[in-house]
Amino acid sequence: RVQELTPRKATLVTLAGHPLAGAVRFLSELRGDLVRFEVQVYDRPASFVDWLAIKAGGGAMQRNTWEHLVERMVAESGGSAARGVEHDEETLDEQQAELIEDWVKDLVMERQRTEAEIPAHAGNGGRTTGDT
Repeated sequence: RVQELTPRKATLVTLAGHPLAGAVRFLSELRGDLVRFEVQVYDRPASFVDWLAIKAGGGAMQRNTWEHLVERMVAESGGSAARGVEHDEETLDEQQAELIEDWVKDLVMERQRTEAEIPAHAGNGGRTTGDT
């Protein structure tokens, strides 16, 4: 689910029941005449069974998926990546993981507050329709 959306950033958070618990953030940043596109993945298996699946090859599939997405973004933008897709991965310690979990919870709470402030019929001229 999209939790945060700005012109340069989109943050998605997994829903309950997803095999991975966490968030994915897509960032774009101007660097002179260049644009850097980055995918940040903060996740952990949601259960022991999910952990086994990740260890059995799901992790490599996930990495390939994100790298392919970056390659497609480069191609669709008409740009190039002279060094190809760069990949960096680190395991967070307990304190870092707690900071990420708190950040994700804050994002979800902020979206829920924002949604609660917007009337359900806003944006359609006050008409209620069956379309969503």
